[in-house]
Order: sequence, then structure tokens, then C-alpha cells
Amino acid sequence: MLSYNDMNKEQKHSLKKVLFVFIIGTVLVVFIPIIFHYLF
Repeated sequence: MLSYNDMNKEQKHSLKKVLFVFIIGTVLVVFIPIIFHYLF
């Protein structure tokens, strides 16, 4: 496992993209049922 400082810019960029997608996905999975529960 490479440490964060050993990564080059491209690897850091793709890591941030993966984290961003993961966080968005988690938020959607958690909040969509809650929103639907309150709306309907």
C-alpha cells in the first residue's frame, strides 16, 4: 500500500474522484429513503 505522499498527481486525482463518488453514493442511499418517507 502506497502512502499518500508517494502517489503522483494522477493517482491523487483518481483517489479523490473515487472518494467523492463513494460519499455521494452513501449520501444518496441514506437520504433518499428519508426524503421519500417524509414526502409520501
